[in-house]
Amino acid sequence: MAEPSGVPLSDVHTRILKMMNNSMGRRQIANALGISPETVRTRVEQIKERVGVDKGADIDETLRVAHERGFLSEPVRRSEARMHGPGSRPPRGSRNT
Repeated sequence: MAEPSGVPLSDVHTRILKMMNNSMGRRQIANALGISPETVRTRVEQIKERVGVDKGADIDETLRVAHERGFLSEPVRRSEARMHGPGSRPPRGSRNT
């Protein structure tokens, strides 16, 4: 695990973190904020750097560390089992059965 960058999260970063915690996918977040899914991806990478998790960390790990380090005040609710609703894609290699 990396060290936090020391740069605080902006209001947009905090909103995205909370939306991810509420099981919203990248497309859903983009639609809610009026930005592109690619911009959401970039912001998530910035969140990971600022929180202090490795670039390859999954969202659950990012949320857990963000909560532990005080970047996310609400309890972590998101789980991998719930995250593949409308607006997000399952991980590569997984099958829809």
